[in-house]
Amino acid sequence: PVGSFDFGVNSFKYYPNPFSNELNIEFYSTTDDIAEIEIFDISGRKIKKLQRNCKNGLNIIIWDGKDDKGNQIKTGLYFVNLRMEEFVGNYKVLYVDR
Repeated sequence: PVGSFDFGVNSFKYYPNPFSNELNIEFYSTTDDIAEIEIFDISGRKIKKLQRNCKNGLNIIIWDGKDDKGNQIKTGLYFVNLRMEEFVGNYKVLYVDR
């Protein structure tokens, strides 16, 4: 399944959900911007921060399911927070160890 949200000028998708190898974070931006993605575990602890320069148009950021220390995460529910100048979104994803 694909999670998808429309923010008018921007749209945001994350897939697959649940995921086991990589999570694709796809969005359209109407301007050049910086995307900041923070990922939190179920207890609210930040486990990963990704920051990318994004261009006007389609952008795809791939998260490999590893925390900031390079450790593979454990099976469970995670929260993805995406922040850009034009919008902020919070989304739930499920990681399943295979």
